[in-house]
Amino acid sequence: MNTLAWRTWGLIAVLLVGLLPAAARGASVDCSIVEGTGIGGVRVGVDIKAAIAITGPPISQQVSGSQVTYTLRPPWSQMMADYGIVRRIGARAAECRTKGGIGPGSTLTAARDAYAGATVSTLTPVPEGTLLSFPFIGIAFLLRRDRVQAVEVFAAEGTGAARPVAPV
Repeated sequence: MNTLAWRTWGLIAVLLVGLLPAAARGASVDCSIVEGTGIGGVRVGVDIKAAIAITGPPISQQVSGSQVTYTLRPPWSQMMADYGIVRRIGARAAECRTKGGIGPGSTLTAARDAYAGATVSTLTPVPEGTLLSFPFIGIAFLLRRDRVQAVEVFAAEGTGAARPVAPV
């Protein structure tokens, strides 16, 4: 190949990499957790195409009726969409934290203390561990051995957030 051809291919490669989401390029991604709102740039209630533009292509997906669960690359872990709208987004990366500093690696005591004023909290045994949920705040923590393993954000109960409507 001549020098011009190499430069052309190099330019094409640079342009293509620039089109990839930051997560797919391995770049540092904001994964701040905002209860009832989202993680990083992915917000509950957005169109799935807009969310995937941020997270990069999913590793896999499982379909169950109108719901699709996507397995994502770090810092995210999973995302659930219903009728093409993001309803839940999760993260397992230690750098993902709430404003109060709670995230993967935090203790059960720290998570409870951070949300001590919550109206309702539930502890539910699940196959992966125990789920500590705050439904009126819009956040849940998967716990193993009293440590947060994953965080999931969803629309808080009673917020009037749009619910999926079956197409007619």
